[in-house]
Amino acid sequence: MSILNGLSVWEQKPGMNGNHRQTSEIDQRTISNNQEIFETISRELKEAQQEILVVAAWFTDSDLLRILKEKAEAGLNVQIIVSDNEDNRKLEFDSFPDAESNVLRVKNVGYGMMHQKYCVIDREKAIHGSYNWTVNAKKNNHESVIITNHQQTVDELVKNFENIKQRLKEISELGLEDAKAIKAHFKSSEVSEETEPIETKRSSVEVIDQRKRDYEQILDTMIAAEVSHYNRSEIAAQGYELAKTTNGDYQILGNAFDSVYSSFIADIDALEDKKHRLLNRIDEQRSKNIQSLKENQELEINSISKKYETKEQVQQAQVATSKVLIAQNDSKIDKYQTQELVEIQEQIDFYKEEINKQERDFITPGIKWFELIPAVIINLGLFIYLFLFYSSAAYILMFSELDAKEEQLRGDTSLPPEVFNPNALGMAFDKGGTAILFILLFVFVPMTLAIVGRLKGSKKGLPEWSVWVLILVVDAFIAFVVSKSIHEVEYLTGKADEIWHWLMIFGNPNFYLVFIMGALGLFLFKFSFDKLIGIFEDRNPQIAELRSKKLIEQYREKIKEYKDTYQQKEDEIHQLSLANIEHLKTVQSGESEINQLPEYREAEIARLKSETSIIIDGITRITDVYVSYIENDNYLISIHAVKDRISTFLEGWYRFLHEQYSITKANNITKLSYEAASAWKQEKLVSKNLDSRIKQ
Repeated sequence: MSILNGLSVWEQKPGMNGNHRQTSEIDQRTISNNQEIFETISRELKEAQQEILVVAAWFTDSDLLRILKEKAEAGLNVQIIVSDNEDNRKLEFDSFPDAESNVLRVKNVGYGMMHQKYCVIDREKAIHGSYNWTVNAKKNNHESVIITNHQQTVDELVKNFENIKQRLKEISELGLEDAKAIKAHFKSSEVSEETEPIETKRSSVEVIDQRKRDYEQILDTMIAAEVSHYNRSEIAAQGYELAKTTNGDYQILGNAFDSVYSSFIADIDALEDKKHRLLNRIDEQRSKNIQSLKENQELEINSISKKYETKEQVQQAQVATSKVLIAQNDSKIDKYQTQELVEIQEQIDFYKEEINKQERDFITPGIKWFELIPAVIINLGLFIYLFLFYSSAAYILMFSELDAKEEQLRGDTSLPPEVFNPNALGMAFDKGGTAILFILLFVFVPMTLAIVGRLKGSKKGLPEWSVWVLILVVDAFIAFVVSKSIHEVEYLTGKADEIWHWLMIFGNPNFYLVFIMGALGLFLFKFSFDKLIGIFEDRNPQIAELRSKKLIEQYREKIKEYKDTYQQKEDEIHQLSLANIEHLKTVQSGESEINQLPEYREAEIARLKSETSIIIDGITRITDVYVSYIENDNYLISIHAVKDRISTFLEGWYRFLHEQYSITKANNITKLSYEAASAWKQEKLVSKNLDSRIKQ
């Protein structure tokens, strides 16, 4: 806490230190990067909807002030409290909307300086920590803040803000003269941001001693303001009149200052009527300070309790989160070790065993008669079928029209040729050896297509799918020419009325019969022939060996893949184990801190109470001493009170000079007058020719 002008102002300490996890109840995080702090404050200020309360010991960042101005101009309630120091006069706070009521300055008097740095937005969110709202903090310092929506913290900071405003109001009640005296008396105590001590937490002894000294200074200032009160206008008028009478003769100033001094001593001698009022003010000041100290003690105790309560909540959240993560990681590790790694190892063992079998047990396979005999019979039957089918088709193509014409000449009536004629070869023998040779060659064309895939090098030169397409194309062509030949025979014999046209194939049953029966036979023959050749290839040692090597190579690739996967799982288990160690440390340290928090809280409260009690005792003793001095007419008046009267007298003197003479002459006489005043003050100080009640 700090005391301004003898009136205590509670200053809430930061609620937490360190990083904290976000919980479901509290949205809270710590930011330690200066640029991120600035951006967060800027963003939160821009998003404010109703109210912004700012308390900053130092405020030199024009960007943040601009945002606050824009919000104030937009109708938000924006209030700022800053320390009354030279650094905080770098920005134009006077241009802020309603600056007189919305920008408040706290003088560094009383019990220390105003050292707060926080803002409250819409009474729902707070940002507080070490970050001053300055360019230096943004660019150079090492800072951290906590942004939280913890309602109790927000409410306490709002109370703190209102408390500072109330104390400032009480200070103003001391009166204009008191305020001026206090400002003059304590001007040397102002502290700029650049000289802020690195270690701000002084020992309790230093704090208590400083507060006692500050209280003494306040009483000194109060006494000086009371006993040395005078009519400033009258003294200034005396200086003006004397300058007018003597035409600014600075040589008579010594005697004039003696008169002012004598008047001052006379005022001190005539203090009996003021003594009672002064004693009442001192007693009132003592009561206010003691009451304020007690109130602040309660506020501080509440703040400490809330601080440790929040710490406990955060630590509990961290511990709970770490335990959940440990359980999740343990579950993954267990799954990997008992299931996935076991399955992977089983696959590795399986393929290793397969490799061993291929390397150890390779022999020439025996004949599988139950496959060979059916394959031979099927291939032989299909071969005979295709031979007879395509020989019949070849005969139709070559001789059907010729036979029909010969029968016509003979006057015979014959049936149209049949698609499947088992007598085709016999009838071809009657046509000569060349006909037989041509029919045989014709039959081998489609049958060769069925086995072309087995020809050496054909797999490289002719894809498998192209073989099937070629079979269909050749078979479709044969079906087309056969159905055409049969139609022409029917036309010659009068069984068909139209001359052949290629579009007739779509309605010609002979075309479909030849196409389906031929293609089906070729497909079956190709499949069965491949199967038969495969049986013999299995018994070929070279082929079997190549096949075995290929399988071994594939098995080894599989083993490598599974081993890589196995290693990845083991690495993942290792990482999860390391993560669990860190989580366990968090749990242990968190639980230890939770157990120690009550002890720390009570120790801090006890220290606060002891410190407050000592300060109250000190204030009481100091007050008693000053009361004794006053009751015995032993006033201790500061030399500044004498100097103030001399300066007031000279104000009137200088005013006449500048009214009467030119600027050059007035400045020359002013300089000589100032030297005369300095000489008089020096003579008084050096010769110790002062009243014993005046202290230097």
